[in-house]
Amino acid sequence: MKYNNIDYQRCVLICMVVMIHIVNFSTLYPDVKNFINFFFMQAFLLITGYLVNIRKTYKKFASYIMKILIPYIIMVTGYAFVSTLLPVRDGVNEFTIPIILNTIFVTSIGPYWFLYTMAICGVIYYLTFNLVGKWSIMGKLCLFATFLMLVSQYTPVLNSTNAAFYFTGVCLRLSEKRLDEIIKPSLWSILPFIAIASFPNYKNWNFLAVTILALSFLSFVPKLIQSINNKKVLGIIGYIGRNTLPIYLFHPIFTMGGKLALPLFHFDKSGGVHTVFTIAVSIIGSIAIAAILDKCHLSYIFARERFLR
Repeated sequence: MKYNNIDYQRCVLICMVVMIHIVNFSTLYPDVKNFINFFFMQAFLLITGYLVNIRKTYKKFASYIMKILIPYIIMVTGYAFVSTLLPVRDGVNEFTIPIILNTIFVTSIGPYWFLYTMAICGVIYYLTFNLVGKWSIMGKLCLFATFLMLVSQYTPVLNSTNAAFYFTGVCLRLSEKRLDEIIKPSLWSILPFIAIASFPNYKNWNFLAVTILALSFLSFVPKLIQSINNKKVLGIIGYIGRNTLPIYLFHPIFTMGGKLALPLFHFDKSGGVHTVFTIAVSIIGSIAIAAILDKCHLSYIFARERFLR
């Protein structure tokens, strides 16, 4: 199977998702975690906005949204329940219907807010582009941006920066060019990335810093991966990047379990070996769960015929 630069970008991004949810890594390297958190999900949302296809019937697009929302609801409910039993960051104190409904539809929990953002932005995108008839592309984009701003301003369900990067991805898609034709792979783009990273007050630059980091990241990562002269390794990277959803859904099972394995790595004070081990186990374990669900025809529970592509 042939993989593309978006698969490579998503592979690195999903590895970063797993990494920042490893408690030991976050404890040892809080500044690194904060730096990654500052931009990487925005890069993910840009790719998501670019990939979403709204040239579908209402029924098919509703099916796409349900394939996001049903896994989201299942995993948020499960995560909330576990948080009442185990010490989980940002967990809930009680497992009651009002608290669960508020967690699912307002506050979210764990890493799953991203799926909710995808669904909200996707619905607004589809409706604004398909209900206004013969408006120009610019008119539809303005309407789309207006609704994103209203929802992010007057409801707690959408962050304005996240909405902006999803919107940017949509704009890039409307250019009808491949993403790597717009954000060209280049090792030179690592320079502004390093410059921002080394600036002690980079957060003061806010949206500008996030934009520079996200765009430069999406530029230099595929170029670095393309330099790998091993088809098997490239195939593994591409496969992971093409199957980020099950990893995103199931990795908390393994990052939580990674705490139990920590004593085995007492020899490594840096925490690096434990981090690499936990990332590898999380990816392999999540893909294994998806494969079992596919094999046993149980993926329908998550509103899909199969997980793995």
